[in-house]
Amino acid sequence: MQEIADDARGRSPILIAGDFNAWSTTWGSASTTQRGTILLEALASLNVCLLNEGNRPTLSKSDQESIIDLTFASPELARNCAWRVSDIYNHSDHALIITQTRPRLASPTSRLTSYKAHTLNTVALLALMEGVCVTGDANTCAKNLADRVKAACDASMEKATKGGNGRRPVPWWNEEINGARRDCLAARRRCQRSRGRENQKLSEATYRAKRKVLKNAIKASKARCFQELCEAADAEPFGSAYRMVMGKLNRQPTPTNQLQLGNKVATLFPTQPPLTWQASGLGDTVLTSEAEVLAALRKTKAGKAPGPDGIPNAALHTIVAAYPGIFTEMYNKCIIQGSLDEQDGSGRD
Repeated sequence: MQEIADDARGRSPILIAGDFNAWSTTWGSASTTQRGTILLEALASLNVCLLNEGNRPTLSKSDQESIIDLTFASPELARNCAWRVSDIYNHSDHALIITQTRPRLASPTSRLTSYKAHTLNTVALLALMEGVCVTGDANTCAKNLADRVKAACDASMEKATKGGNGRRPVPWWNEEINGARRDCLAARRRCQRSRGRENQKLSEATYRAKRKVLKNAIKASKARCFQELCEAADAEPFGSAYRMVMGKLNRQPTPTNQLQLGNKVATLFPTQPPLTWQASGLGDTVLTSEAEVLAALRKTKAGKAPGPDGIPNAALHTIVAAYPGIFTEMYNKCIIQGSLDEQDGSGRD
């Protein structure tokens, strides 16, 4: 198992499947044996997910059943894989396992719309909001107002472009690595152009040296960042280390074993005493006022990150401060009709 793990390390995507003859409660066995512990320890260093679903046995022999045929895959494969135990008889004690890999859908280049807040033209923004009215039911009002605010922001601000081909920034990247990468790419181009010439060996040696410098810089920076992450984990329990671990967990497929899923839910969501809500009629409904809307507006900081619509708080401050009555009327409609599921004009629930 250690040799398999060493061979798979550094490869992506990977899929490991076979008869491991190991028991573990992780994949639905009654208990965890030493073989199961060894298997989990060997694969712990790999970024792989268990594809087994349910608790249906994969081996039936002498009236005894067990789950020992396992399939592991990297997250990019696990998101688009379907795993199941087949009912087809194959003249074997082991059941047929069918793993289907669905084609991965192309992700959009930009998930969210974002604006350059410093390019906001308040005159144009307010001019495009003139004449807006709140008509219809609460959901219609919220949608129309949100569309109007979005259109006004599109015309009064420049949209921000996301670079890096949509890749997430990494904490270990720095100027030293950037310069080493630039020198390495330049040396590689010179090496490619020198093929068949007298200076080919010299160019190849230079390229290898530059590439080694780049690898050493990346390795040293990763080690330094990991050490800083470990030191900050105790001082800040819900900081970068927590977010990194939760990001890994969020990419794991949802377990289908009822016992395992129940244990996770009970641990992450402890039982709380039930809440009792007092029902109130329409006559007891307390409506909001323009003063309350403006007070809530003042509590929002202009520099905070925008919501899913990407509209910056600076634009919302300008619009709501100029037209508080429109938002107050829309909020009151939502309260009276009891419709709080749709988004308001600010793009926030």
